[in-house]
Amino acid sequence: MLPEPKNYYKIRKEITYSKENSKIRVELQEMDMITNIKGYELYSVITDPTSKRIVMTIKDNIILGKVIVVEQRETYIQHYQIISHDKDINIIIKKCEGCNKNEDTYFKQKNKCVIMQNNDKVFFVENRKCNIKNLGNNAIILEDIQLSNIEQLLYGNEIFSYEPMAYIADDCRIEENNVKDIISLYLDNSLDREKLIIIKEKLKLIKNNIIYIDGSVKNNGTKECESIFGAIFYNENFIEIAEFYSTYENWISSNKAETLALLIALIVQPENGEVKIFTDSIIVFNNFMLKKNIII
Repeated sequence: MLPEPKNYYKIRKEITYSKENSKIRVELQEMDMITNIKGYELYSVITDPTSKRIVMTIKDNIILGKVIVVEQRETYIQHYQIISHDKDINIIIKKCEGCNKNEDTYFKQKNKCVIMQNNDKVFFVENRKCNIKNLGNNAIILEDIQLSNIEQLLYGNEIFSYEPMAYIADDCRIEENNVKDIISLYLDNSLDREKLIIIKEKLKLIKNNIIYIDGSVKNNGTKECESIFGAIFYNENFIEIAEFYSTYENWISSNKAETLALLIALIVQPENGEVKIFTDSIIVFNNFMLKKNIII
């Protein structure tokens, strides 16, 4: 028997007993939750098979619907058609009255359009705080969720499932590219961070950009109270480049929401760029000018 190579024991011990590697090993063994999509967690339908929540999957394109039943291998979904735009801040869906996607006859007695999909490809949409309201006429609104975002999640997860070696962790890319800007340094891994990075890359191609910002408080005085803020980006010809919306739930105020919208507009600006920012908040304007040591 050949002797173990030098340092082999140390390497083996590190892999076997290291707390960090133990954590990684647990994550790899956990099949109900996918954590490779920029810090966003996709919960499989098998984590709560009796739930009737809204689910999403891919079959040629994005499918949304309600769970009818989860069987041993397949999930049967009541199909809901998407009637909102992919960039709208909310998703609006309506029960499908029948289309070419229908794949079932047994459940069709009560549900006009039923889609069958493998359990491991069906995920809940509401894996974070999400307000869902019935609009009547079998229509539902999913508030503060953009269709384009969940499309990126599902397609990204689909690609990663087939080509896991093509995925490069965020920290590796940041180190290789030596990216040390505010977004990468101070914002946690999330869809919001990725959207801001994409917006910043787009703005690098534009010398002058124009931004409209706004922020407000919704559901004030209720336990669902939260602040929403956002910005819409245009080029100098007022052609829309991108838009960004987000929410927060702590220390809520309209002034803070307006200020966060301003900060978002500023942190995505490229070096040596010129920008015009429009706001309807005099407080945000005055505070910004004070920071520049200009007396109004």
